[in-house]
Amino acid sequence: MDPKMTILFMSEKSGRRISARISYSFIKTLATIVICTVCASIISTAGYLHILQRSTSSKKTVAMLTESVRQLQAEKRETDDYRKWADDIIKKRFNHFDVSGKGSNGPSQTILDGEINTDTALPGPSVLDIENVDVTRINLSLDFNCSFKLLNTTGKNKTASGYVFVVASNRESIPPVYDVWPKTLLYSGMPVDYTSGSDFSIKYLKQVQARITQPDIGPKFNRVDILAYNTDGKLVMDRGFYIERMLRECPYE
Repeated sequence: MDPKMTILFMSEKSGRRISARISYSFIKTLATIVICTVCASIISTAGYLHILQRSTSSKKTVAMLTESVRQLQAEKRETDDYRKWADDIIKKRFNHFDVSGKGSNGPSQTILDGEINTDTALPGPSVLDIENVDVTRINLSLDFNCSFKLLNTTGKNKTASGYVFVVASNRESIPPVYDVWPKTLLYSGMPVDYTSGSDFSIKYLKQVQARITQPDIGPKFNRVDILAYNTDGKLVMDRGFYIERMLRECPYE
């Protein structure tokens, strides 16, 4: 015979009594159901947390792989540019041409030997240099594109990283006028925030092209300075040259 338990309920106000008889087997069944429900909830929560953790880990892995692929693609492009640049130098030397170019009377003007002002070069060896500097006038307002190859000159397969600016100026005018690519705030012709430059991370070289817009009124820019900072904000390269003659030689007027 299944033993039973009697539960008595009594109202304090009316004094009415209500009794209920519950068998021990029912209590055991109810307790079993409660315990199983709690265990199932714990297992489900643990399973959800595990799935969530694996999902987060998968997203991180995918992000890392995507970044690795992007870096490999950038290195491949850089290597291809370096190979083309080296082949071009070998070809020009083989044919006894001047590696730096002779310029022309057309819209595109290449900087002649000695026109880049090395007086502005910083003391001591630099890990960066420029080559194949080209200034191309693009309209009657004397707006121009300035393109060049930014070279890593370490020769030790080490990556050079930092930020590069192209500063156009006319320092003979009063007051001097300046413009910069990429656009940023200047103080006395120097960028205030070096991290606002065009970033680079190169083992060999990077092709850079900057557009400079001349002032609508007043004196025009006659000089370009190419500045490069390392990731610590130190100025590691400063190359400057005058462009006024080249812009005037373009057959637009």
